[in-house]
Amino acid sequence: RAYFNANIGREVYVEMPPEAGMPKGTVGRLIKCMYGTRDAAQGWESTYCAALLRLGFSRGAANPCLFTHKSRNVRLCVHGDDFLSVAKLVDVRWFEAALLKEFEGKIKGNLQKPDDEFRVLNRIIRRTAAGYEMEGDQRHSEIIVRDLGLTTESKALSVPGRKLTKAELDGEPESLSPEDHSDYRARVARCNFMSSDRFDIAYTVKELCRRMSKPDAGDQAALKRLGRYLLDKPRVIIYFPWQEAELITVMTDSDWAGCPRTRKSTSGGLVMRGRHLIKHWCATQATVALSSGEAELISLVRGASEGLGVQSLLRDLGVQSRVTILTDASAAIGMCKRTGVGKVRHLDTRLLWIQDKVRHGEIGLEKIAGLQNPADALTKYLGSDALFEHMARAGCWLAEGRARTAPALAKAS
Repeated sequence: RAYFNANIGREVYVEMPPEAGMPKGTVGRLIKCMYGTRDAAQGWESTYCAALLRLGFSRGAANPCLFTHKSRNVRLCVHGDDFLSVAKLVDVRWFEAALLKEFEGKIKGNLQKPDDEFRVLNRIIRRTAAGYEMEGDQRHSEIIVRDLGLTTESKALSVPGRKLTKAELDGEPESLSPEDHSDYRARVARCNFMSSDRFDIAYTVKELCRRMSKPDAGDQAALKRLGRYLLDKPRVIIYFPWQEAELITVMTDSDWAGCPRTRKSTSGGLVMRGRHLIKHWCATQATVALSSGEAELISLVRGASEGLGVQSLLRDLGVQSRVTILTDASAAIGMCKRTGVGKVRHLDTRLLWIQDKVRHGEIGLEKIAGLQNPADALTKYLGSDALFEHMARAGCWLAEGRARTAPALAKAS
C-alpha cells in the first residue's frame, strides 16, 4: 500500500465502482496516488525521500536509492517499499521508530546474533559467527526441475552444460512446436533471473538465452541438461566473512571466437571487495573481435565500468575504495597502458577511455594466472573440478537441505 502515502500532483479522476453505490456516471477525484497511475511510483519516491531527509539522511549521487546518516552512521538501501539498514542496534532501533512514525509498516527482522536470518526480496540473508551468508530463492531451481519432468530417480549431472560437437552443429535441428517455444522461453527466463545468484550456471544460462527467438530440439536438450545439474544442486550460498578491505578487485576473461555459429567472443567477469563477491556477469560481445587481444580488451573495459560503478555505490555509502583489474591477457594490459591504438589499428576507439584512467592511477592493472582466474568459468564450459574450484575462489559453495526461513515449493496446479 506504499503508493497510497503519496499525494497526487495533478487532477486525475476515476470512475466509481458499482459496489460504491454511486449514481451511474459519477467519478471521484484522486487525492492520493493510486496503483496504475503514472504518478504513483514517482510520488512514493518523493514522499519517502522527503521523510528520510527530514530525519537527517543524505541521498546517494550514483544511486538515489542509497542513503546515509552521518551522525548515527546508518546506511540504508530502499527498494520499492522495502528498507534495509545497517548500523549499531541502538541506531537501528532509532530508525525503526522514526520510520514507523512516518509510515505504517512492519519490521521483518534484525540480524543481531549467529543463526539469525530473514528474507529480503526472496533472498535469504543469514548471520553466522564468521560473517554473513546470502542465497537466492531455491524454489526457482525446484520449479525448473519439476517443469522439465525430472524426478529424484533421474540421473543428476556434475556440470550444467557442454560444448556442441561438430556433428551436432552441422546437423539439421528438429524444430519445436509454438507451445514448446513458449515453454522454453518461460523456463529460460526463470533461469536467467536465478543466474544472478548462481555463479555456477551463469555461462550456461547465457547460452540458452541466445536461442530464445527460435529454439530447437537441441536447445531443449541443453535446457534439460541444466535441469539435471540442478536436480541435486538446488542451493548456492555466497559467503561474506568478516574482513577489513578497501580494494575492489575486478577479474575479467574472454573466450575469443568461442561461438562456432557467429565467431563472437564471450566476456566474463566478477567484482569482489576483498573476499566478498559483489556481482558477476557474462555476455556475448556485440562485435566480432579480430584478435584475442581485442576480445580481452573488450572484456577488461566492461570490467572497468563495473568496478567504477561499485566504487561509486560504496562512495554513496561513505566507503572509500580503490579499483584494480586482474586479467590473464598481457596484450590487453599493454593496450591499456599505452596511448592510442598503436599498431592494433582495428580497435574501437570507444574502448580507449580506460587508458586515461590507468594513466592517472584511477584503475590498477595486474596479471593473474589463467587457472587461478574465476572469471574463466564465466566464458566457457568447464569440467566439474575446475568449476567448483572457481566457485570457491569467488566465495560460493553448494549446499544441501533447505534454509530455515525458505518457503516450501507450492504444488503445481
